[in-house]
Amino acid sequence: MAAVPHAICHSYSAQDEAAARRIGTALRDAERNAREELPRRPNSAEVPHKLAVAQSMLGEHAAAMATIEAERAREPESHHPVNGPAASFLCSVVLVRAGRAAEGYAQATRLLQVPFGAPISIFNDGTAEMQLQLKDDPHHDPLIDHPPRL
Repeated sequence: MAAVPHAICHSYSAQDEAAARRIGTALRDAERNAREELPRRPNSAEVPHKLAVAQSMLGEHAAAMATIEAERAREPESHHPVNGPAASFLCSVVLVRAGRAAEGYAQATRLLQVPFGAPISIFNDGTAEMQLQLKDDPHHDPLIDHPPRL
């Protein structure tokens, strides 16, 4: 499955329509690939994360929230102490991107008290791309750059 392209995380000139089209195409491809992968890997945490990242990057925040909330229901923190918090971290990012900053930052603050609440990117699940967008975000910085040792 194609990962969400790193190019989408870098700013580009609003006048560069060709770049905007390439980015949009890459995001649609990533979204389609994730949707196609879901039935083949129904127990994967990686696939819904990639789908939610692509949806959020496309501005489809309601769809991204639905995807990540379904994943959180499937693997809640109380039953899966690694994948559950990772989904909650992604949820916090999607909330902020959707304009629901208070909710997203509250989620990030809560995750400071949760074991494995800090994101890890060893699974190529799209989290690294989202972390690039959070650079210098004081609300997510403690989780990304200074994770608590619980």
